Amino acid sequence: MEAPKQHSRRLEMKLNRELQRKILSVLTECFPKDPPPNFLHTLRAEYGEDETDGNLMYLEMHGLVNFKFTRFLGGSYSIDYLKPTEKAFDFLAEDGGLSAVLGVVTVRLDAETLRELVALKIDKADIPTGQKETLLKIIRSLPEEGLKRLSSRLIEFALDKGADLVKLLDISGGL
Repeated sequence: MEAPKQHSRRLEMKLNRELQRKILSVLTECFPKDPPPNFLHTLRAEYGEDETDGNLMYLEMHGLVNFKFTRFLGGSYSIDYLKPTEKAFDFLAEDGGLSAVLGVVTVRLDAETLRELVALKIDKADIPTGQKETLLKIIRSLPEEGLKRLSSRLIEFALDKGADLVKLLDISGGL
């Protein structure tokens, strides 16, 4: 005898960028206050419960929103205390927000390190030994300000070379 078929509700959720942006915009605009009382109800009426809640959970997985999720007996659930995170504000900011500012990495090389780097490149260069010695002598005798100007010119030169720069740095394998 065949067991009776059970009908299960299949969740139909699709990622919806328009809905996600709407959620984040409303939450960030009313922050630090709560969103309007009918906010979720209105979204669910327009986009459907599965799509709305699925996109909310997706935003939560990416750290853009926080909420309290409560599951009840019988499978129903509630989403309460919906708030945007700092990532939501930065995501919506055209300039990347404070995360972009805080994420900047500054690299400082002292004069001696620059001398060593340039000297290494000269030493490995395919040029006559006499020329290498002359260039190394010049690099070692450059004052700090001259070394800074040389470094700037070398960077400009490298950036002007584009495709040659990729070969020079030997990073094409990773591109």
